[in-house]
Amino acid sequence: MNKQVKRELQSLSLKIAIVLVTGGIMMGFILGVAVVPDDAMDPAVKPGDVVLFDRNQSNLINRDVVVLYRNQQKTIRRIVAVEGDCVDITEAGLVINGYVQQETQITHKTKAYKEGISFPITLEPGEIFVLGDIRSQVEDSRIYGPIKQADCLGRVITVIRRRGI
Repeated sequence: MNKQVKRELQSLSLKIAIVLVTGGIMMGFILGVAVVPDDAMDPAVKPGDVVLFDRNQSNLINRDVVVLYRNQQKTIRRIVAVEGDCVDITEAGLVINGYVQQETQITHKTKAYKEGISFPITLEPGEIFVLGDIRSQVEDSRIYGPIKQADCLGRVITVIRRRGI
């Protein structure tokens, strides 16, 4: 093997190593990946879809779709309220700070669960309230209450559809 080919192979090997290390750092500290386990967020995100999420939890806001770790698996839910908000569920539906929420992506009426938490509830500093988009059959904050923002793994930034592949 001549010296030029050897140098080019070494250069290529170094570039591949840099890409792999950079990718590993990004996936370990900046980004994460999860496979959607259920249909709680249908039609926005469907079972089997792969989501890429940003691990930075400092700027989570209302309507962000987030990845949580519940019951030994990653789950996907939508933030409907953040710290300081008063959450209530009435006959009119989901009420945040006294205003009935107009949620165009929700196809089922939001109801409280009998076995769930009591309403109204005001979120403490660092808490978020999450719901699934299919409100009639999902385990979410109506059951387990508000969650700590720090317990959220991150905000979904990309959905990769796996159906039909």
